[in-house]
Amino acid sequence: MQDSRRFRVQPTSSFFQNHSSYQTASSQARMPPTPFQPSHQTPFKSTVSTSQQSRIHHTPFEGASTDSQAPISVSDIDPSEWKYHAEGGKNLLLSFDPAGGIRDGQGPFATSECTYALRIRKSLPADAGSNQDEEEEAEQFTQHVVQPLLGSSYVLPRCIKIPILTARDRDIIETLSARIEMQRPAARRAHPARIRSETLSCIYAVEDVTAPVLADPSAQQEVLCVEIKPKWGFLARVDSIPPSSPNLEIKARYSRYRMHRVTKHAVSDSAEHMSLQDFERLYDPLDLYSTDATRKRKAVGALWRDWIETGGKTNNLRLFWNGAVVGPQDTKSLDSIARFLGADKAVAGDLVDVLAKHIVDELSKASLPSRGESEAPVSILSRLAHLQSALDPLDVEGLAQLWLSRTQSHILGQVPPDVDLPPALTRNLPATELLAVLEPFLSVSDRQVTLEDAVQAFLVAATFKDCSMLLRFHRSNEGVIGETKLVDLDSKPFSKLSGMQKTDNEVCAAFLAWLSSCEGSPAASMAP
Repeated sequence: MQDSRRFRVQPTSSFFQNHSSYQTASSQARMPPTPFQPSHQTPFKSTVSTSQQSRIHHTPFEGASTDSQAPISVSDIDPSEWKYHAEGGKNLLLSFDPAGGIRDGQGPFATSECTYALRIRKSLPADAGSNQDEEEEAEQFTQHVVQPLLGSSYVLPRCIKIPILTARDRDIIETLSARIEMQRPAARRAHPARIRSETLSCIYAVEDVTAPVLADPSAQQEVLCVEIKPKWGFLARVDSIPPSSPNLEIKARYSRYRMHRVTKHAVSDSAEHMSLQDFERLYDPLDLYSTDATRKRKAVGALWRDWIETGGKTNNLRLFWNGAVVGPQDTKSLDSIARFLGADKAVAGDLVDVLAKHIVDELSKASLPSRGESEAPVSILSRLAHLQSALDPLDVEGLAQLWLSRTQSHILGQVPPDVDLPPALTRNLPATELLAVLEPFLSVSDRQVTLEDAVQAFLVAATFKDCSMLLRFHRSNEGVIGETKLVDLDSKPFSKLSGMQKTDNEVCAAFLAWLSSCEGSPAASMAP
């Protein structure tokens, strides 16, 4: 939905003015002088009050308050009951795996509400003085930026902060780290970043959405968890990209994800050229974000096909059955999943069809609050697409042009030594200051948006572009029911700006080269 008013971007004299018109695939459009008109809506109605936040364990999540969850200490951790689960660049995740399986009441990490995993921050040898500040800022980012923008805390997993207070606490963390070290992938072990207890002030118990539901102290309820990384749910606006850019038409026609897949294919070991048919079979995020159930099912089918063809190594779709990762060759688990969902066996496409139905039904739920009293709630995907596009109205190329006009630097985020810039153009602003900066991007009011604000909004948009969804399904008296949690919502550091610009250049160059080698043009992505 387009707003009736426009933003004015400062500085206004050197970027969007005095350019010739250009032709898109569908219509003639001209880059306007500022102001321009991004696709924005007003801020969302629902937020968590200060009184609520004071009793929430930092996610924030109402159900994880001190009223319903007893405090957890490091001394509650038995290193022999934990195993390596996964890790990213900043954090390592361990899952609860006691001898004999998980049962309700088995300590504070297995309750009738949920089972917890441990999230522990990694660090380099020189990080001893910075980790505590980073941990605090990460909590503030979730509490003051992510949750208010989403409009609900219930789409975030429960999270409990566990302070590290004594030398014995650090010994337990060191024992835990040593126990799982050889379970980490070799590439991760080769990097110097690892768990270092001396740099930590706390660790976190986080809801393990993949784990079985504990129906009672003696039984487990079957749980299927589907992890989807949806990626970008919008096409770049044609009036956000400099008209001299060779990438204008492709960005307005093709989803970023599919262009990136072409780039990855071009640099892979395979010398085989990607055909137009192969390209059009790729997962297109705009289909998943669509309100059309048929397009959503098409997207799930493409994700499933990629999961099969990569042997389960794709990071856009993963399956967990009762807490364990399932691969395409695990026929026993797949048959169990098929029966759980209502299909006889995982054969002849029955499983993917019934799985797609449940995924589409879950992702079509209007589960997040509306912008105001008179408007209906929206789906998680709708909210994500809105945040991604509203906080990135300029595209990285438009942002880089504004950066060039301000700093004379062609590299986004690079600060020349002889140029004095405000803090918002040299580093991430504190999370407590960000929401006020972001509000103009989500408002219909006629507000001026500076380069400083646009840079900070762009970094927050990157968080929502790169998050993952965990769709959890379990049985009740009504049949299979689902819920969705969002994860991987860490802030993106200012230092990543130049890399984002470089990746954008590489993706567009590779895609244009591929297009020029094709006989014909692939069908364009359709807006959600």
